[in-house]
Amino acid sequence: MSISAKWGACAPYIHSTLRIVAALMFMQAGTVKLFAFPIGMPPDGGTAALFSLIGLAGILETFGGP
Repeated sequence: MSISAKWGACAPYIHSTLRIVAALMFMQAGTVKLFAFPIGMPPDGGTAALFSLIGLAGILETFGGP
């Protein structure tokens, strides 16, 4: 069995893993902006204003990630 056939059989699992990791990274970036979790936004460690451009990006990242 060639290497391309082995990778081809694993492709659905690799795509699923990539999508899950990407969604978790988007959610983490959004929670930093909205809830200051696990750390706050630089320089003061606070959150973004909800209806600012960064706040709307945080909403999309947090709830659009999943």
